Amino acid sequence: SEDDAVSFIDFAKPLVAREPGHFRHTDVAHAKALLALARCHAYLRERALSQALDLLLADDRAAGIVLADGQDLLRLSPTLVDERLSENARAGSTFACLGIIIAGGDLSSVEDHARHRLNAMIQPRVHTPGRIEFGMSLMPDAWLISVLDPPDRESFVDALLTMISDVLEPSMNRQEALRAVEITLRGLSEEVSERAFQIALTCAEGRLDADVNDDPFAMPSDPLSRTRINFGPQSLRSAGLHCASICAANKEERATVRMLAIDLLNQADDLATNQIAHTLAALAAEDPHRDIDVFSTYPNEWIRSVAAVSWGAIPDGQPEVGARLAVDPSPHVRRSLASALKDMPVHAEIRAVLLGDPRRSVRSAASDSLGQST
Repeated sequence: SEDDAVSFIDFAKPLVAREPGHFRHTDVAHAKALLALARCHAYLRERALSQALDLLLADDRAAGIVLADGQDLLRLSPTLVDERLSENARAGSTFACLGIIIAGGDLSSVEDHARHRLNAMIQPRVHTPGRIEFGMSLMPDAWLISVLDPPDRESFVDALLTMISDVLEPSMNRQEALRAVEITLRGLSEEVSERAFQIALTCAEGRLDADVNDDPFAMPSDPLSRTRINFGPQSLRSAGLHCASICAANKEERATVRMLAIDLLNQADDLATNQIAHTLAALAAEDPHRDIDVFSTYPNEWIRSVAAVSWGAIPDGQPEVGARLAVDPSPHVRRSLASALKDMPVHAEIRAVLLGDPRRSVRSAASDSLGQST
């Protein structure tokens, strides 16, 4: 109720303040609750969002929740976001800067920190034997630097491409650099896009993967070790493939990426297949009819999800394919199909099936898609 919402906001307010470097076990749940209250009670939105922004400044995990899940609320209140975050943004808080960028606020408070991060990034990388640096926050930096002028962004992309091409750089950093290129590249010159495409394509072909003996994170754990740390696949192929699909400037380049994606499916693990599926789903918009029959019966659920997205983009799609995907054993496939449906008579029967799905997320997606048109 509204009274309960007010009581919660008042009760939770003292939980925001803490000494620097401290956290509370309730921070994540606290942030999620404030965002939910801001959506459900319009007259409490400013109070709930103000507290959420204070929590963003207090805890990194809560900041991630607010920035990822509260983007719609931030965009509704750019003035409030500026008031709560601009001082910290000028002081160099990356989370405060990102909040202002998402809200569409006054970017003058962000530019100094963005330029500071750019200057740090374009310095030559020095590899010290026996010392490994990873977790470089390239993704937040990419969003920060996206507010700068094209020449500055081109300098950042050049630095990223140099890092990607450096086999002495840990593969984790190079994978993150490929994702950062995708964010920063939009709106830059064709020459920069072409250079990024060629390097990303080289990664996708496996020609820039580090030797297993040169990358400590790619080496298998000692079978006699008491502790094993797994950072996941260190190949650049699936990350390079997705980056190449973003950088591709024409139909021929997109066709090249698509053919390579199909080839990689035969040797990809589940995580890589998920990344390849995202690439194929983006490329499917150009020709949704292609391979839909094959993908809809593929053993991997992520590839069947691509078929679901493609089927939703076809006004005259095969009804038997849609019917098969609507009862797919994977909720990911059914949710993808539900989100892809349009408000058209041909999709009405499939939507009726999905509205009765046992998963609430699938039912919600099917209901939300009612307002979509071709």
